[in-house]
Amino acid sequence: MRILLIALLFTYSTQALCSLKWKNMTVIPHIKLGGDYVDNKQVEARVFALDAYINLNIPWSETVELQVTAGAALETGSNNSFIIDEYAPRRQWGLYEAFVSYNPFRFLDLKIGAVNQSEFDSPLLVTKTAYLSAMETLNLPFSENHKVYLKLQQAIPNNLNLTQRIGVLESGTPTYMTQTIGADLNGDLFALKVEGTRFEYLDLSTGVAFQSQFLGNSISGGSALNSTFIYGFKGYNLAGRVRFIPFDSVGFEFSGQYLFNDKAPEQRNTGTLLTGGILVGNWTIEAQVFENQSDSSPGFYNSNFYSHNNHEGGALGLKYKDEKEGVLARVFYVDSSPIAFNAFQSDTKKVIFSIDQQF
Repeated sequence: MRILLIALLFTYSTQALCSLKWKNMTVIPHIKLGGDYVDNKQVEARVFALDAYINLNIPWSETVELQVTAGAALETGSNNSFIIDEYAPRRQWGLYEAFVSYNPFRFLDLKIGAVNQSEFDSPLLVTKTAYLSAMETLNLPFSENHKVYLKLQQAIPNNLNLTQRIGVLESGTPTYMTQTIGADLNGDLFALKVEGTRFEYLDLSTGVAFQSQFLGNSISGGSALNSTFIYGFKGYNLAGRVRFIPFDSVGFEFSGQYLFNDKAPEQRNTGTLLTGGILVGNWTIEAQVFENQSDSSPGFYNSNFYSHNNHEGGALGLKYKDEKEGVLARVFYVDSSPIAFNAFQSDTKKVIFSIDQQF
């Protein structure tokens, strides 16, 4: 009952904010219900979550605007873990992104603040979380819906959810640098987006290294005070997505990611993710196969959907998206196994679902 009252209060208060229209401000409230079922030898988790958050956009001028996504997460359930409390239920406020965007010219976009890394669409490298970042994007459009672009980022990496769940101290000032070149060809019948990124992590903390050994990485040292990554992280990431809709309500979508770490040896340095989907109206039936080797990227910063590092497997899912009604729902089954023996990892089965309603 308490959770329901909080959700109703959140919805009505944010709708009241919308009516203010202060400086053409737009406020879009969301309520999201979801859950995780995780089962392996190290973890048994059954978690149900309610997220209430808002998308806030404030255009200060013709060239400057503020973008904020923030809210509260309330979770309940059980988490029996022998090593890392990655799925421990939490109750917390969260900042998903908050940045100032400056567009002095039509072809130049500058962002500074907490920039969500989901825009790279590369879960084997970075999860959907905000990094304190400065990002510079040079757009070169050659038609109304087609462009190529160059994107540079200088960031401090962070995984807020994992940090708050397990209490790790991300000491020092780690850095994450990316240089990206991409193309975006958008159309109703055919759409293509592809990006190539050069990335590098530097000065990662001992606490992050210590926790990453439980997520598949190769670590030296035995405690949060002296653990270090055996290999560095500097390499290339390729991500792409193509959509083809030959019929009125039936289409196909394919996406993929290839990850390569220059600093790690063979059999430890690559990650691959392939996804194929059939679109029927608002529904998408999706199948995925993936392999992420032990040291392709820091496990602390990539997605737990694919069990971080040193795992391979597949996923089947069903998604529903209705942009007119503001509804996005999905349910996925994930089955994966360790690539090489690791005392902290085992065969893993997951069921993940969520329903997001925009008001």
